[in-house]
Amino acid sequence: MAIRKGTKDEWRLFRRHHYLSHELHRSTEVFIGEIEGRAAAFCGIINFPHARVPNFKAVHRLVVLPDYQGLGFGVRLLDFTAELFRQKKKRVIITTGNPAMKCALAKNINWTLSRQGRVKPHGDSKLTGFKAHGSERRVTTAWEYQGPGT
Repeated sequence: MAIRKGTKDEWRLFRRHHYLSHELHRSTEVFIGEIEGRAAAFCGIINFPHARVPNFKAVHRLVVLPDYQGLGFGVRLLDFTAELFRQKKKRVIITTGNPAMKCALAKNINWTLSRQGRVKPHGDSKLTGFKAHGSERRVTTAWEYQGPGT
């Protein structure tokens, strides 16, 4: 698999295959995994502001096209992209509810589990008027990239 910097326009090819949302954050940095010159996997990374931890990046979208799923391309793209940012002194995290991704990350020595379970809603949505975004209904895991040999 060849990996290259991509453009947000390439999301069109992948968006209908993402299990949560077809939207892409406007500040997403895009990386594309190609097989024999064809786009096969998409990884979008965004800044993740944190009150106590500087330099966080978060995986915003990770999609592998159906013809290439189950072959490890998503994890290879994820590792490659996270390592690029680790070398720039950035911390990379991913939160997923996808059972196959949870299993793959659990076997991957480069990633450390930081949280599992349901996310508690922030405040009372009846009082604030904000709609819940749905994460509290799904069992998710959060992982942080540590890098090779750590």
